[in-house]
Amino acid sequence: MRLVKHKLFIVAIAAMAIGLVAHRVWNTETLPPQMPAQLPESEEQQLHLSPGGKYTMADIEANGRMVPSQKYRVFQARHDYNPVIGDRLCPVTRTKANDSCTWTINGHVYQFCCPPCIDEFVWLAKQHPNPLLPPEAYVK
Repeated sequence: MRLVKHKLFIVAIAAMAIGLVAHRVWNTETLPPQMPAQLPESEEQQLHLSPGGKYTMADIEANGRMVPSQKYRVFQARHDYNPVIGDRLCPVTRTKANDSCTWTINGHVYQFCCPPCIDEFVWLAKQHPNPLLPPEAYVK
C-alpha cells in the first residue's frame, strides 16, 4: 500500500510539473496564472495554527500565532505577471513576489504575491514537505 501511494505521489508530481510547464507556456502568450482562492476561516485557522510536515510550532510563533487573513487584512495584492531577472518569485504562482507579503515556513522567510498563496504553500509544506525548496530558489 505504501509503495502504491509513493508511486501515485510521483505520478502526481510529474503531472504537476508537466502542467506547470504547459501552464507557463500558455500564460506567457495569453492568460495570467490562476490565483488560489482564500480559505474559509475555520480551514485557515486549522492550517496555519497547527504544525505538520515542515511547518513547525516555531514557524507558527514566528508568524505571530495568526493567519494570513489577519496579518494581511488591509493588504492589496498587485500581481506582476512579468517578473524580470533577479526578481523574487511567489513559490505558488511564479509571479513577482511582494516583499510585504511574507510567511515563515521551516524556519525560512518566503515572499508571496498574495495571502491565498501562503495558504497553498503552507499546505504543501505540511502535506508534501520533501519537494519544498528554500526561498532563494524562487528567483527569476
